[in-house]
Amino acid sequence: MAMRRVWLWLAMACAILVAGQGMIRAAAPKTRMAVITRLRRGQWPVIDGRFGDPAWQGVRPLQAFVPLGGDGAKPKAETVAWVTYDDARLYLFIRCREPRPEEMRVAGEGRDDDVGEGDSLHLFIATADLPDPSFYFALNPKNVRWDAFCNGETIEPAIDCEWESAVVTGKKEWCAEIAIPWSALRREPPLPGTKIRVNLGRRRIPDDERTTWSPAEKQFHEPERFGTWVLQ
Repeated sequence: MAMRRVWLWLAMACAILVAGQGMIRAAAPKTRMAVITRLRRGQWPVIDGRFGDPAWQGVRPLQAFVPLGGDGAKPKAETVAWVTYDDARLYLFIRCREPRPEEMRVAGEGRDDDVGEGDSLHLFIATADLPDPSFYFALNPKNVRWDAFCNGETIEPAIDCEWESAVVTGKKEWCAEIAIPWSALRREPPLPGTKIRVNLGRRRIPDDERTTWSPAEKQFHEPERFGTWVLQ
């Protein structure tokens, strides 16, 4: 009888352990993947912060950003990005809804000021197939830009990478348009099927909200949580 009770307790302990492991796995959201379509030859967007350019027509949006922590809650302000490319550059358009613009805070006035202290967008692009090392780009609603190179936990700021951006601010949103040369990312013009490890993040001072495209746990720079763009 005693031995039977021991086996019963062992079975219960194993069941609890398995259930706990299942909960841990469920708590870690999957990284995202998106197929990125190429621009038609001879067509590229003018970097002016406006989405009306014909080059963006037909480009499908990425999945909307989600809050850090992956608890399934919806963000209080929606952020959506569109991405495309050609032989020369990678292009992004990011629309940031903002229901409380009067509470926004913009940090930084000049290149490489710490724009991340206020409302801002953040972009990480790996240099190769692995998510680390990566380039780190950030900008604020005044189009003040900041960039760095990340290698492990080391972040080397003010690398003055070559990239172009424009921002347009509306009543309840601000939009950023970005173009980054492949050469600035230490990459050759990509072939169809090329995979790039990336993530996008947004910081909102209203509601103290941080969101990312590919779900992350505690901060924007989590290379293991970077998503994947497959260039078509």
